[in-house]
Amino acid sequence: MIKTVLHDYRDMNPGKLSSLRKALTESFYVKLFYIDYFWNLYSDSETCETPTYYDYKVLTETIKNKIAPTLTWRAINSISDDAAGSIKAILNKKRNLIRKIKNIKESNIKRIENGQSPYSLVKLEEDLANFILTKPCLEYKNHSLEVSSKCIVFINKFDPINNLEDRLIEVENPENIKNSFKHFDLFMKISLIEGNPIYVPVSFNKQDRKVFDLKGKLLCGVELRIKSFDFRYEIPETVLKKVGKIVGVDSGIKTIITLSDSQTTNHNEEFEKCLEDLAKCKKGTKKFQRLQDQRKNIINKAINGLDLTGIKQINLEHISNLFYKNKVSSKIARFTNTLIEAKLQSRCEIAGVLLILQQSAYYSQRCHCCGMVRKSNRNKKDYVCSNPHCKNHLVIFDADLNSALNHELELPMIPKYFFRSKRNIKGFFWKENGFFEVGLDYGVGAEAKESNFNQEQDFIGSASALPSLETKVL
Repeated sequence: MIKTVLHDYRDMNPGKLSSLRKALTESFYVKLFYIDYFWNLYSDSETCETPTYYDYKVLTETIKNKIAPTLTWRAINSISDDAAGSIKAILNKKRNLIRKIKNIKESNIKRIENGQSPYSLVKLEEDLANFILTKPCLEYKNHSLEVSSKCIVFINKFDPINNLEDRLIEVENPENIKNSFKHFDLFMKISLIEGNPIYVPVSFNKQDRKVFDLKGKLLCGVELRIKSFDFRYEIPETVLKKVGKIVGVDSGIKTIITLSDSQTTNHNEEFEKCLEDLAKCKKGTKKFQRLQDQRKNIINKAINGLDLTGIKQINLEHISNLFYKNKVSSKIARFTNTLIEAKLQSRCEIAGVLLILQQSAYYSQRCHCCGMVRKSNRNKKDYVCSNPHCKNHLVIFDADLNSALNHELELPMIPKYFFRSKRNIKGFFWKENGFFEVGLDYGVGAEAKESNFNQEQDFIGSASALPSLETKVL
């Protein structure tokens, strides 16, 4: 498992920082050159095949002196690898589609020989015909440089392999570096500029020390940006828990995370206020970027505060197509479930908890007690079951907790035609053993009566003692 930790240049000498930023600026133009070159070379290929080795020496000495006069050839080699990786990732999408069609065609030949019907290729061939390759677009403000072990060396007083004494011959003033270890935990020697290595002092932060507690190993690969850089750690895989409880999780705007064991996150009001500010702010501005960072920090703090002790599995609702053909408010449009999923996934990996993503449709409209689904039962933050035979009938229940309790169960998938027919308006029973229509009275062991529910042959044919709205109250 790879863990990324963010750092900044606050402890760096201003002159050295200026040199580093100059090198990053030159690397931006070098990366643009290689992206254009590799794109023109490989994007027109019908098979989208890419070589295993990319020749970085296509950048001549004349062009190098114009766009990157101070960069070393070793740095340019690292930049070309980064640019080639961007191109390869895009071309692989089309290449995988071509391979899939080829494999199915080969499989269809065998199926026809065995007297079986071939698989349809219409959808895949349409996807291939409509596939559009898009060249990577670089922006200077978002530019980053992947620096590998070709250009970076860690000087670490704690690591006997990279002992400081073995590296002193490479330092102009070794005594200054040696004394600096009284204040810093590590130095990065970055060799991007000809004859002028840059030393970046690093003080480990709280996130670094958390990784060390998990026996994380610092990898010799750093992502440099204009204002910050990322360390990458390799953390040993945590063994998944075999003992514990299974909990369901609901995410939302009013409450970031609600667990079925009644745990809720803190910072909920702060999160909602941040979404409101984002809705009023213009995209692309510095304030918008600052609020986006604030939203991410709030989510991280909130999820870090959850207690996962005694939990072996979490069933999280996966929200998808939230904005597809839906008109939502600007506040809801700023809600991002991907950040919540990513952070919770990270916490579960460290804690040894299995995370399962589930569909979100109708979970918030289902009563966790009797299994009845009806849209009118959910009203914003409140849930009231309208089934007179449910023990929670007309009891105001927290809607997020009700949804989390539903996610805790293993319920069958909702058929697609349910959404077209809008069965949740009239209501139906969604049980662990199938779906049943409101108003049909089933006796114990009796077979299900014919109804429009089994027209798609997706429903079970029997049930026992299901509650019914037409049954008289005894």
